[in-house]
Amino acid sequence: GGVGKTTMARRIMNRVLKEHVFEEVAMAVVSQQVDNSSIQVEIGGSLGLNLQHDTSHVRVQKLHARLTGTKRILLVLDDIWEGLELECLGIPCDSKGCKILVTSRNKDALSEMDVVKVFGMKILFVEEAWFLFKTRVGTCVDDSKLNPIAKEVVDECGGFPLAL
Repeated sequence: GGVGKTTMARRIMNRVLKEHVFEEVAMAVVSQQVDNSSIQVEIGGSLGLNLQHDTSHVRVQKLHARLTGTKRILLVLDDIWEGLELECLGIPCDSKGCKILVTSRNKDALSEMDVVKVFGMKILFVEEAWFLFKTRVGTCVDDSKLNPIAKEVVDECGGFPLAL
């Protein structure tokens, strides 16, 4: 982790709403310990559905109906560690109005889910990391006393944008 997958997903969510690409966005954090009920409740909550006290079958039906309705919805599934059976969660795989964005550090999980397009995120080269750090901190890092320390900080961050 640490390359900014979740941050990028949140920026995409904000942008598609602002630019009216989608009418609604929903997000669920999946994480390493998959809990289908929690995922469904989190998605439902983002879409104005209270699924907390529903049975699994009812949650699947309500989510599927909501995600295949008339509104264009972007669904973000964040931090996936293993392939998910989307249909079992009530998430349609073939809906024209519902698109799914998945963040994961595991390419095998994406393959298991038949992800159509993969966008890789990489750590920064030293020059890119320095530029980002300098952009955030300012020109004070050019000071002869601060510069060696600043470069050491950038090196310690290992090219991870979030660490910078």
